[in-house]
Amino acid sequence: MTVAYGIAETIGLRLHMEDAHAIWDEEQIGFFSAEVYDGHGGSLAAVIAAEVLTPYFLSRSRNGQRGKADGEILSAEALREAYLDTDRYIIDQRTGSGAAAAVLYLHKGRFLAANAGDVRIVIGQGKGALTLTRDHKPDLPEEKARIEALGGRVISFDVARVNARHEPSPRGCPPQAFCHGGAEDSGGRSRKRE
Repeated sequence: MTVAYGIAETIGLRLHMEDAHAIWDEEQIGFFSAEVYDGHGGSLAAVIAAEVLTPYFLSRSRNGQRGKADGEILSAEALREAYLDTDRYIIDQRTGSGAAAAVLYLHKGRFLAANAGDVRIVIGQGKGALTLTRDHKPDLPEEKARIEALGGRVISFDVARVNARHEPSPRGCPPQAFCHGGAEDSGGRSRKRE
C-alpha cells in the first residue's frame, strides 16, 4: 500500500515540544497508520504512546485473527485493548505526564479511526472535510458525567479542566488518553517509525 503523507508540528507558546507522532508503514501486510499524540504536562507519555500503541494493536489483532481466513486486522476491540495496554504501561513508567491520542489505521481498503482526549481525525473530501472522531472534552455533558461517575470533578478557569484522582487504573483517568504517572518528564522529542 502506498500512502502519501506529510507531517507538520508547531510548539505553540510552550518552551518545549510536548507532542509526538508516529507513522507505521508495514507494506508486507498492507498496513499503514498515522498517529498524533498531544502531550499534557510534558512529552514523555506522548513519546511512549507513539512507540507502543500500534505494536500493542498489531499484536492483539494478530492474536485475535488466528483461524480467520480473510486476514483482516482492523478490530475496534483490539484497538480499545491496545489503548488500555498503553495506558497501563505509561502509568507503570511513572512519567508524570499524560497524552491525548488520535490514530488512523488503513488495511485492505478499510480504515479504523479512534481518539481519546481532544485530538481528532479529519479527512479531506473534495472541497470539504469529514470529521471521523469526536473530542472528549470535560465540558461536554456526556464526558462530564463520565468523569464525575469516576470520582473526578470538572472545574473551569478559562477552559474546563479535570481535577481527578491519579491512580493506576485506566478507569480513574482524566479524559486524556493516557494517565499521568508521577515522576519527572525526561523531555523527550517526538519520534516516528517508517
